[in-house]
Amino acid sequence: MKRIISLACLALAAGQAFAGVSVITNRASFVATDDLNYTGSEFSAVANGTVYSTTGTPFNVKATSTGSMFRYDSASGWQGNFLPGEHLLYTTGDSITLTGTKTCIDMGAQIQSTLYGPFNARIEAYDGLDNWLGTFNLAGLSAGANNGSGTSDGSAIFIGIHSDAGDIHKVVFSVTSNEDAGFAINHVSYNCCSPVPEPASMSALGLGALALLRKKSKKA
Repeated sequence: MKRIISLACLALAAGQAFAGVSVITNRASFVATDDLNYTGSEFSAVANGTVYSTTGTPFNVKATSTGSMFRYDSASGWQGNFLPGEHLLYTTGDSITLTGTKTCIDMGAQIQSTLYGPFNARIEAYDGLDNWLGTFNLAGLSAGANNGSGTSDGSAIFIGIHSDAGDIHKVVFSVTSNEDAGFAINHVSYNCCSPVPEPASMSALGLGALALLRKKSKKA
């Protein structure tokens, strides 16, 4: 019984240590190895599942959304809080999911709700086996993205996520207030990279560890 309790406590401690996930609120707080920008002409529709390539390493990132996506330019089609001329990815839905072919340590982007006023931004991260890593919320203030009163001063809030294990594979950006209005994100910064682990390789790793444990038990 004591052995079972000890093993349970060890598993809990390992899980807490493995999480090692924290929120990032400033792009300058980490060194970006890769940058994801959005190609295509302004106002063009972005198909669900569109694959972009980052600059840097590089690697591919697939963009999906719960709504229709479009490519806007800041201070042009989008009058808001991003810097002038920035390429933006806009959705009419409540979330944008970015899935990379490599895992990363840090990633994040600036985000703004379409509607004027306060909003709540959220970021969620998952590893290569689709295990949830963490969720963080951040309060923002939107200065009239589409009502002509945007400041275009770069003050849109930055929301990102860090993992000590460097296992961030998929990230979901969302706005949990004003959900029906949509939102936009600017270029995504990444600090990476490792290949995404395959389920088979993870299973093999687990079997190898188990075999080693059994071998040590026999010797004891």
